Amino acid sequence: MGEFFRGWRRKVGCITLMLACVFAVAWVRSIGREEGGYLDSKGQTPLMICSRNNFLTIIIARHFTRPVVFTQLKFRWFDGSCPEETNEDYWTLANAGFANIVTKAQTFGGMMIGSAFDTSVSNPLKKWFVSFPYWLINISLTFVSAYLLISKPQRASQKKLIEPTGSEGA
Repeated sequence: MGEFFRGWRRKVGCITLMLACVFAVAWVRSIGREEGGYLDSKGQTPLMICSRNNFLTIIIARHFTRPVVFTQLKFRWFDGSCPEETNEDYWTLANAGFANIVTKAQTFGGMMIGSAFDTSVSNPLKKWFVSFPYWLINISLTFVSAYLLISKPQRASQKKLIEPTGSEGA
């Protein structure tokens, strides 16, 4: 059994398979729930990672009123049930009822990439987000781990040393 884990391919394959299992658990937990973590600096949130309705979303925000103080960043956690609206409506604030929000979003094979810009004078905010469906993450990690675990490691080729003949050495 010790021979199986010799080499970097099998070790990385096992780690990739464990990551696929972790994302599968997160996928199941995301059904009907919203949970995640974010960095907070005096009411500003420059980075947030959220799991919601079968999607993993990463949001990067830029607040224009004052700069983020990185020495005062704190990690915070949130969880709870999520509303019935779609992820696209939720992240683009399409049905939030604000007149001063400009949003753009594109979907590519289940992934969603977009931005939202609050044009209000009191709190201008620009945020960019990318949402990955959990099925895409899990299938990718499972295929990579299967390839790394099942494929046979290639043997290092050894070059033969050419021994000099009597006429070359003289």
